[in-house]
Amino acid sequence: MEGEVWGLAAHPLLPVCATVSDDKTLRIWELSSNHRMVAVRKLKKGGRCCAFSPDGKALAVGLNDGSFLVVNADTLEDMVTFHHRRDLISDIRFSQDVGKYLAVASHDSFVDIYNVLTSKRVGVCKAAGSYITHIDWDARGVSVCDQFEKLDWSTWTSVLGPTCEGIWPALSFVNAASLSKDRKLLATGDDFGFLKLFGFPSRFAKFKKYVGHSTNVTNVRWSNDDSVLLSVGGGDTAGFLWFRVVDPL
Repeated sequence: MEGEVWGLAAHPLLPVCATVSDDKTLRIWELSSNHRMVAVRKLKKGGRCCAFSPDGKALAVGLNDGSFLVVNADTLEDMVTFHHRRDLISDIRFSQDVGKYLAVASHDSFVDIYNVLTSKRVGVCKAAGSYITHIDWDARGVSVCDQFEKLDWSTWTSVLGPTCEGIWPALSFVNAASLSKDRKLLATGDDFGFLKLFGFPSRFAKFKKYVGHSTNVTNVRWSNDDSVLLSVGGGDTAGFLWFRVVDPL
């Protein structure tokens, strides 16, 4: 892979993940010790984000020119494409009920909401004071949040908010966060190249630190069963698998 790798998504049901990067490729990987690439396709532009639908049948990909597409997760063939923004798509996320809605965040400071079933844009969130970096749906699939935590969220990838205020190191930037499905561990990746694990909520700065990437860690995600933590690097274009070992009682 060339350029930087930012887009990372774990399949909700299977031990596979997807990556998208500045080199205009979408890739599917096995989450095994071999970490084998099983599929790849070329995109018209580089991309910075991707996300699987809750049933794992569709894969949404945000591109650097403000467009996005939804592809068949098995064949990687196009299902639908949209281009409503000028700046890059920074995050993309299906609602967690049946994946009826798709939230698309951009550096234009908007979050567009699309009805997946009708392939129509049904809403635009305009209140952000700056570009959007991360979005999550609530557990009911009716509210979308870019950096706050007052509801029961189905996922937590925000790097801001009272429940994760302890994750910020001095003199560095936290690029990504991912909460395990058992809601016990919050993983982060920062510009120092460190991957860190915090207890959740992480109101205090106690953590375990892991080193593998040679440059900034751009994204982190837990696998479908929380057994593997995935990370990708920017300048090193590397993907890492961190296997979670649970201490016996």
